[in-house]
Amino acid sequence: MIAQVVQTSRSPFVCIALVYTKAMQMSIYFLDFVYAKLEKPYKS
Repeated sequence: MIAQVVQTSRSPFVCIALVYTKAMQMSIYFLDFVYAKLEKPYKS
């Protein structure tokens, strides 16, 4: 999906924006995962 958008638009800014938003999503998922891991021992 992202590859198609990059091919259609040659603007480097669009590429950077797509990579940035993707990285933000991944980091949010990662933080969510770590937080859940840390939270479980205290709850039990």
